[in-house]
Amino acid sequence: MAIQEYVSEARRLNELEFEIYFGFPVDEKEKGEFEACYDKLVEVAKQHIEQHIRSRPQRSKGYINIWAVHPSSEEIDNGKRPKQIRKLLNSVRKDRNECRSILVSDAVDYIINDYRFLKEGLFDGVVLTEYNEGKPLALSDLDPFKDAELNLIGGCYVGMCLDTFAEVLREAFPDTKIKIIKKWSYDPRKLTLEEKFYRIIYSLAPSLLRNKLPEPRILPEEIFVPRGTFG
Repeated sequence: MAIQEYVSEARRLNELEFEIYFGFPVDEKEKGEFEACYDKLVEVAKQHIEQHIRSRPQRSKGYINIWAVHPSSEEIDNGKRPKQIRKLLNSVRKDRNECRSILVSDAVDYIINDYRFLKEGLFDGVVLTEYNEGKPLALSDLDPFKDAELNLIGGCYVGMCLDTFAEVLREAFPDTKIKIIKKWSYDPRKLTLEEKFYRIIYSLAPSLLRNKLPEPRILPEEIFVPRGTFG
């Protein structure tokens, strides 16, 4: 089955996570199916990754790794690709022959958008993470990239998934240099209060259209919960 056939399921899972966090009335059965649904999407993503990685010649570029962490999170949730992510992807394209590039994605992002990067031939490898977290599903997935002397990291979000993944990488690669590149890393905490508010409204729009109004659980000045808040 084509990966595109799972896009609606992935979007529903992404939407359900927002509903749970903000206290919308969510059916208990839906909560119970949440983990099983993600596991299914992981298998779909793995099959697609295996097909596309194996279909391309393997590279032996061991000096520099560029890690793109959850590059589509902001675009999927809020409709816009930040300039930092555009710079990251442009650098990956520019340095294809000099650096090895690795996509770090969760299965939801991968199925909704990130799979296109592999079809483009943009990445040499993929590391899948827990949903909305910077923790790899399997630490062994990092092993093929241990030969690099330098690891450069960018993506979403600063202080959350991005930093979590960087810490995991430091533990896995204790003898190599690891650096988060500021110009490639999106920090939505720098938004104004008004921008933060409209980010959340945009993300929750599908639920609001179904008349699921949230109970006020946070103060207006505290409104900011991008995907990846949980690690």
